[in-house]
Amino acid sequence: MSVLRILALLAATAAALPALAKPAAHGTAVENGIRWQSCLNSGFQRWFDEAPPPGLRCGYLEVPLAYATPPAHAAQAGEQTVRLALTLQPA
Repeated sequence: MSVLRILALLAATAAALPALAKPAAHGTAVENGIRWQSCLNSGFQRWFDEAPPPGLRCGYLEVPLAYATPPAHAAQAGEQTVRLALTLQPA
């Protein structure tokens, strides 16, 4: 296969990738244990000194306090967890 043909194939593949991207949900979405919600929700207002941007998403994630403990096993074993507050700015 010629170099030009390989480059054309790579360019075509790269051009198709954005079409395969999954759009962000506008409502509440659960992904990897995080329940993403709009940061404009009154429950998250105390996180910010000013009003957050309309597209900003907020959520929490429970993780084990001991790094060596996998998250799925922490709750079952009764080990301590910590709740992380997270924000996500969709592209």
